[in-house]
Amino acid sequence: QLMYNGGLEIHCAMDYNLQTDMERYFLTNTDMLPDDEDIDLGFFMMNPYNGQVMATIGSRYERDGVRLYSNSTDASRQCGSSMKGVGPYAVGIGTGAITFSTMLKDQPLPGYFDDGTPGPKNWNGKYSNYMCVDRALETSMNAPAVQLCDQVGPQTIYDWLTQSLHFSTLIDNDIALAPMALGGLSWGVTVADMTAGYQLYANGGVYHRPITYWYVKDHDGNVILDNREDEGTQVMS
Repeated sequence: QLMYNGGLEIHCAMDYNLQTDMERYFLTNTDMLPDDEDIDLGFFMMNPYNGQVMATIGSRYERDGVRLYSNSTDASRQCGSSMKGVGPYAVGIGTGAITFSTMLKDQPLPGYFDDGTPGPKNWNGKYSNYMCVDRALETSMNAPAVQLCDQVGPQTIYDWLTQSLHFSTLIDNDIALAPMALGGLSWGVTVADMTAGYQLYANGGVYHRPITYWYVKDHDGNVILDNREDEGTQVMS
């Protein structure tokens, strides 16, 4: 009632032209999408310098209503190796445990699997004994990420993700090597949380919570909600 009939003046953070362009892009470039129509998409774009949510797409299909379920903000999905950049490598860099030129073990970790066998396997089935951080990131190797996760600790990574980057879908069962290093999570993550986590690489290590509106006025013109002065939080030096 207040939203529709209360005389509110809401200043939206959305970039209208960009939102319109992105909706048109996904609706008209269907040849780039999987043929299986059950495979949907979620798209979330933020300005890393102020947290502005510039555009968001909740589905590959045209909207047929309002307040619909969104694959960008509501759906939790496995993030896989995307976890490496905001998980073990972010914590390693942030704590000073590594730099981009640090040599990591590219070796199976003893006792990685529940039956006590070493792991994990790299995607190419090979190990190089040692690998530089930048190379391990570029080629998305599993073993160095797990070795680093074991070094800094899954609990440290979990605390970083939930407290500094405000990931909203992680649970205590995720405090383990595979979830924190390789993204095999209990419930997955949202596209919005992952986007907000990666933004700090573009702005000097500042976390901005996603902002969908700048400010709101009541029917008398008083500002009752205000995001304009949100400067974010320095979470990485």
